[in-house]
Amino acid sequence: MKEGFLAVADPDGIVFRPKPVKITDFYANIEKQAGSLSWTPKIARISYNGDLAFTAGPYVYQNGKSDDDKVYGDYVSVWRTDGDGKLKLLIDLGIQHPEAEKDALIDFKEPDATKNRC
Repeated sequence: MKEGFLAVADPDGIVFRPKPVKITDFYANIEKQAGSLSWTPKIARISYNGDLAFTAGPYVYQNGKSDDDKVYGDYVSVWRTDGDGKLKLLIDLGIQHPEAEKDALIDFKEPDATKNRC
């Protein structure tokens, strides 16, 4: 996870652990974490010009080998493009909760070029 977050982090990005911390500082200063993190975007939006986006959905962190070692939650990630036009993680938020009883609604939409832009 450490390498994955550092690979997509915007240099100005922040995570909340629980207070805001620069993503690069947080992940550079932690040990490699055991376990695995999986997440599934269920809601996503991107600006018309593609420079800002967000994704949101559930995550599962499994620290051990049994199902009893799972942590469930939801996340929101805000992304912006870097100088090469690649989306980088600007803000990462998450909350932990018991396992969901039903699947989240999937809601992906393309930007509408006919709408007024600011």
